[in-house]
Amino acid sequence: MTTTPPSSRPSRPWSAFGAGAAAVAACAVCCEGPLLAVLGGIGVTSAIGAL
Repeated sequence: MTTTPPSSRPSRPWSAFGAGAAAVAACAVCCEGPLLAVLGGIGVTSAIGAL
């Protein structure tokens, strides 16, 4: 009967979640300016068109 030795590294299920959360936060910080500019331009154009 063969047994596998216990792993020397503990299981860390939250590390993948933390890496994903960091990636989402970095994307939000990076893309927030251009997205707000585009949405603001659409809003101004719509407001001028409504007048």
